[in-house]
Amino acid sequence: MKATRMVLATLVLGSAAALAFYWQGHPEDAALAAPPEGDAAAPVVALVQVAPLKMETIRETLTALGTVEAAPGETQTFSVPFESRVVGVLVVGGQSVDAAQPLIEVEPSPDATLAMEQARQELDAAKNQLEAVQQREGMKLATRQEVLQARQAVQAAELRVSSLQQRGIDGKQTVQAAVPGIVSRIDVQPGQIVPAGGALLETIGEGQISVRLGVESVDAVRLQPGMAVGIRPVNDPQAAFGGKVRRLGRAVNPETRLVSVFVTPDAGAHLLLNQYVSGVISVASRRALVAPPAAVLPEGEASVLYTVEDGHAVRHEVKVGLRNDGQVELSCAGLRAGQMAVVAGNSELEDGMAVEAGPAQ
Repeated sequence: MKATRMVLATLVLGSAAALAFYWQGHPEDAALAAPPEGDAAAPVVALVQVAPLKMETIRETLTALGTVEAAPGETQTFSVPFESRVVGVLVVGGQSVDAAQPLIEVEPSPDATLAMEQARQELDAAKNQLEAVQQREGMKLATRQEVLQARQAVQAAELRVSSLQQRGIDGKQTVQAAVPGIVSRIDVQPGQIVPAGGALLETIGEGQISVRLGVESVDAVRLQPGMAVGIRPVNDPQAAFGGKVRRLGRAVNPETRLVSVFVTPDAGAHLLLNQYVSGVISVASRRALVAPPAAVLPEGEASVLYTVEDGHAVRHEVKVGLRNDGQVELSCAGLRAGQMAVVAGNSELEDGMAVEAGPAQ
């Protein structure tokens, strides 16, 4: 084994000597075999895309879905103070109505009609009794106390008839809209017997509508009454209306697991009852230095942004404030509007690395 190694070493040395002797006689081949003078490894240049930092007003928003409904306390329920039978319903749910427009027609039920007839008969009997007592009084056959009692009976009977008449138990009655509005609900149908005071239908005054949005409980704590809201019908996103948060719910809906946010639309908003809408709530707004979200990278518990200065990447540790889909607020002493922030290729950068920036976005 030792002899074999000695033989191999001898062959290698001999080959090296032969090559050296050959290059001495053929210097041109030796020049070709040698590496060019000054040829060091080329520096790495990172290709990136950039966008300018800007000083603008940034708005942080929250998007929620909901429906259009009647504003609390703004509905009017129609009823009649006697048991009635529905003769006809003159409107349909969701219909716009004018003031004094007929809504529904009713008449006294058979029992209410019977009560009215009995009251009239009792009045006639009381009057006849009073006349008889007065005649007996003239013949000294009745006392003044008996006459007084007979008169009181007539007054009571008259009061009962008058009360029934004032409640409308005297023929058909037409229920009319008090103010312009929308028919939000109809509770009866023709031929139905409705008890005294039972709901017939419900209307909402013109413009007295509300939007109920649902937000996650973690987002609800950030909202306050008075915040601006952009409202868009789901089936017509081109139609946009403004509004403001009127009231915040203080409970989680057990079915949706969301917190209700009640929004009052601006005057003139054309929304339909029970319509599905989306609402964009302006949570916060301020003027600040902003960058595209892609420019900010997480690095442990910090956030990092790279700018391009004289063909090299410069690392900045930034604090992030408000953010939305297109912008993020930055806070850093070394940054200013107009600097070019790296928005693509920044995940491979290091501080001071040579970069070649593509067209600004």
